[in-house]
Amino acid sequence: MSEYWFDQMIFIPGVAKSGTTTLFEMLSRHPQISPSRVKEPLFFNQHSKVILKNEHWYASLFPKKAVLPMEASSLYAFSESAFIQILTHVKRPKFIILVRDPAMRAFSAYQHMANRVPVRDKRRFCELVDSFPDDNFDMDVEKTNCERAAHAGHIDAGYFGPDYHARTFRAPFKSCFMDPLAWFSYFTFSSYRLWLLPLLKKLQVNYKIVFLEHLISTPRAIMDNVLEFLELEKCDKVYIPCRKNSATLPKSGIMTAWRKTFPAHRLLGRPLAEIFDDNGMRYFSDWTKSLFFKPAPPIDPDLYHRTKALLQHEYDFWFREKPELEYLWSRK
Repeated sequence: MSEYWFDQMIFIPGVAKSGTTTLFEMLSRHPQISPSRVKEPLFFNQHSKVILKNEHWYASLFPKKAVLPMEASSLYAFSESAFIQILTHVKRPKFIILVRDPAMRAFSAYQHMANRVPVRDKRRFCELVDSFPDDNFDMDVEKTNCERAAHAGHIDAGYFGPDYHARTFRAPFKSCFMDPLAWFSYFTFSSYRLWLLPLLKKLQVNYKIVFLEHLISTPRAIMDNVLEFLELEKCDKVYIPCRKNSATLPKSGIMTAWRKTFPAHRLLGRPLAEIFDDNGMRYFSDWTKSLFFKPAPPIDPDLYHRTKALLQHEYDFWFREKPELEYLWSRK
């Protein structure tokens, strides 16, 4: 391959649990965009040696004549090394960053790991909120808490282990993550002002921030802005319904197997989407989820406000930048 693997490429690097899958599906319908065979390969989270040795595997995730390749790995957002690797191997990358209510994002990320089968995080969310001294959030404190929890067996430290890519994607190499415990740093991932914005400014990447609440309330206007940022023509196919994720929990490994064989590889999804109407596949997906998933319990109002107080620095910053978020990021 050449010095640059791709001339242009779209990345949706997170933030996790902020609508990255929804945006990925919407943009995948654009005729000029070639989505990756797997939505979230987490390839650039690896050590550089793994990346360099397996560049052909990564290239195989996209069509040979890809017009504008796109992938959406949610762990890239808080990894400086991942951004550096992307900028090294892609000549003109564009990044779309999704963010949402910080407290709700943290709780949703916790549910994602604590209610999986098997359980990846055995800690209680209220204990995590109370683990910071004087109710002041500190990224170093959360990192230390994760390391202690992993050592005590409270979180699955092997989730992002050497077998991750072989287990998940049947990749022919051993994974070597730069930070295998990163996903469990729920509050750090919600600290956009403290970590993400300085990182984007430092690396001078070409990015656009999209708020999940805006994508839900005004999907057409937001998608028009996204396509303008990507320098692509407007396309009616991308205007599929966008609604709040119901945060479902898996009942068994059956749904995991289904997801791996059907939507993850998208071998049948796109052709069937052309046969059915715009909403048909989404209704079918919701129906299959109802067979194997159960609704997730909502966050307790008191716990939400305690989480919000812990991340108050984020709310103060964003409410000054975008006053309309004060209404969108509020719960009765």
